[in-house]
Amino acid sequence: MANIFVLSYFLGAKVLKLPSPLFIFFFYLAIYTVVLLAVLYYLRVKYHTGVRSLGFNKLKIISSFFLDLGLMAIFVIATIFYQVILRVFNIKIPSQEAELLKLFGTKLSSLILLFVITVVIAPIVEEMFFRGFLYQAIKSDYGISKAMWVSAIVFALFHFSMLVVLPLFILIGVMLAFVYERYKSLWASIMLHAMNNFVSFLAIYFLVRK
Repeated sequence: MANIFVLSYFLGAKVLKLPSPLFIFFFYLAIYTVVLLAVLYYLRVKYHTGVRSLGFNKLKIISSFFLDLGLMAIFVIATIFYQVILRVFNIKIPSQEAELLKLFGTKLSSLILLFVITVVIAPIVEEMFFRGFLYQAIKSDYGISKAMWVSAIVFALFHFSMLVVLPLFILIGVMLAFVYERYKSLWASIMLHAMNNFVSFLAIYFLVRK
């Protein structure tokens, strides 16, 4: 994902001379729109179904919210523990997102655009693809366990910018598949995904502000 940020910044700010935060916003919006339309087209043509087949079912919001909070806490603890291990072996994880935020600055307009993409749009579209579409497709042929792990690995490969952080993305991918399966609703995984991205957004913001 961070690599796409770099590409969109280069195309927008360097080649087309557009304001980088605005270009990133529309660049990402275009990518997510293409992905969403491709999934909906595939569902309509092959299965003759629509967006509801991805799992937009009613959700027990309170129960799901507290489960998501618990999983988020586990993920944060796992992330801290993982970082401690990496420090023991003197392995650093430079954040491309943080570097880009430093480059763009912390103007309110830029932060709003990044927030909308990462905390609102990304969780909805990515969950529609990775859990609603990919996970269900694998599950129908190979079962729940394999579907969780395979969809989580594909999700991690889509996001990782450095190989060293791959295990963390696999972990959150498994958690997202778990809540989706637990509640039979895409809203549950969207909520957890949004929580995770929001925590990351805040962490990067305060890191850059130091």
